[in-house]
Amino acid sequence: MLSGHATWYRTVVKSYADFTGLNSLASNPNLAATVSRSVAGGRETVTIALHNASTTNIAFFVRPEVTAGNGGNEVLPVDYSDNYVSLWPGESTTITATYQTSDLGGQSPFLRVRGYNVPTSSIPVP
Repeated sequence: MLSGHATWYRTVVKSYADFTGLNSLASNPNLAATVSRSVAGGRETVTIALHNASTTNIAFFVRPEVTAGNGGNEVLPVDYSDNYVSLWPGESTTITATYQTSDLGGQSPFLRVRGYNVPTSSIPVP
């Protein structure tokens, strides 16, 4: 039997990363989102296309969320193909989200998109 702290390890922190520069990122209201949905066998797949239309600013740590109703809670459980993405100026990406229709709780699905320097928006999922 082991006694005491013989198996404990500790690393002393010499310095911490300084991420305060992120607070000076320019706001980017130019993130465009389009969304479509397919339904089969009680499951829904939402395809989310994101495009950073800015010519100068990054869209940093963007997180799309499928919500139950406009401004509602995120549908859970949900499986996203990617999340917390950053898009350079002019860059695009596509993300899918899959969940059970019953987890909408009778609400219509909406797509909420927010990011570190991107204003929050919400659009209906057709």
